[in-house]
Amino acid sequence: MYNKFVRTSNVLNFLAGFTALETRGAAESCYMLVSGRAGYGKTGTARWWANKPEVNGVYIQAAAGITPHWILAEIVRELGDVPDRRREYCFGQALRKVALARRPIVIDEAEFCLNDPEVLESVRGISDLTEVPVVLVGYDKIMSKLAPYEQLYSRISAIVSFNPLEVVDVRACCTELAEVTIHDDLVEEIHRQSAGRLRLIKEGIGNAERHAKRNKLAEVSLDDMRGQVIINNWSKTGKGRS
Repeated sequence: MYNKFVRTSNVLNFLAGFTALETRGAAESCYMLVSGRAGYGKTGTARWWANKPEVNGVYIQAAAGITPHWILAEIVRELGDVPDRRREYCFGQALRKVALARRPIVIDEAEFCLNDPEVLESVRGISDLTEVPVVLVGYDKIMSKLAPYEQLYSRISAIVSFNPLEVVDVRACCTELAEVTIHDDLVEEIHRQSAGRLRLIKEGIGNAERHAKRNKLAEVSLDDMRGQVIINNWSKTGKGRS
């Protein structure tokens, strides 16, 4: 399978959301919120976008137990410096670095930051002073979890929801990622079994491609996959076999 990034409808919505953020009216409203269930491609999109040369974003993946100093230290490290062990000095480091670099900050798994209100407050302190865009990426319930944090919630100027991919997206993934031709009937079956989850779509493409190569097929259809596992969906017994 080719190692390529496919611009699905969710990706296009992400890009449109950031364009809306850039053209915001209030300078302090510099936050974009990206939400969706697991497997829809949020993390892959956030990393791809942050790594684009014209973006050069500061990508941070939050985790359980994150603290205000932890996130400030990560910002400092990503901007090429050694963080101070003292939180107040680390904040100053991060502020200076962000103000100089002018690079957007992407915080993935942002729901972990909500366990301690001061984590995102530390980021807000930097964004308020620098007006650098901040992209928060989290699970589908993160919007309601953020609502009580009015100081931060009011600064969100763009909201993007990652939804199940449509057949047209699955077809694009098959065309761009598979090293064999996948017929439309198999595309539709991959879409059905994956329920539009990008992670499972890639699994289906990989299984179809491997089966085709084992049998020296340049093209693979749904009929070719009869009796083969297309997607291992452990939550629904029997769903993965054609």
